[in-house]
Amino acid sequence: MRQKASFNKGCLKQLEAHCALKIPHLHIARPIAESPLHLVTPTFKSKIRRCSNLNSVGNAGLGFLDRFTKPDATVQLTIPKITVELGYNLKGAVAISSEEEFDSTSVRCELRCVEKKRRERWIYDEERKRKVRRVNWDVATLHSADPKAAGPMHLIPGFSKTFPFKVNIPAGGRETFDGVDGNVSWFIKGVLTIKGRPDVTSKPVEIQIIKATTPVTEKEAVEMVPCEYCETLMPNTASSCPNCGAPRKA
Repeated sequence: MRQKASFNKGCLKQLEAHCALKIPHLHIARPIAESPLHLVTPTFKSKIRRCSNLNSVGNAGLGFLDRFTKPDATVQLTIPKITVELGYNLKGAVAISSEEEFDSTSVRCELRCVEKKRRERWIYDEERKRKVRRVNWDVATLHSADPKAAGPMHLIPGFSKTFPFKVNIPAGGRETFDGVDGNVSWFIKGVLTIKGRPDVTSKPVEIQIIKATTPVTEKEAVEMVPCEYCETLMPNTASSCPNCGAPRKA
């Protein structure tokens, strides 16, 4: 407790004097962003916020603690359906709402296709003095796309707006697969990017990707004509009557 109290008092004095934070037991001068956060009490955090001029417009006046926390905003992603075919143009919307004033750099979506493969190998265990089996999962990103829904903007408390987006599921991609030794998964989420602070994201939505179905074309109607001998109807493309066998005259 004495260490915390002395640390807080010394830091506050140097903050008010707008100088670098000096930590005695480290014997070097460091900026406050590199200070040990476990020594900072909640009361001292509030004093740091007041000394950091957080009322400035935008992100320029942020305190060092705010640079590690997300803004008070929410992101929601909505899509009409979660089962789509390869080659489909997926459309949706990203809803942004904010209760804090800050600047964002963009609103985008992140589409990812991830493949996981189960790998087994036998390695020698020194303690057991024998070979043991180890199971690992190899993870690879097969496809990624970040379609932008909006550019830079300034958000204020009470801000709420929905931005539409469209992203293509590549026709040559992999369909969703879930097996014992591997799987292929597709995910999409909305992202509100902020320079100098963590991004605000929506919950990832898993998409089921299936093979594209071949469109069924309607067959053209075949004209039927009567046989000149037995008057049995037959296709106009037939060369002979299916009933009497008489050759069809042109």
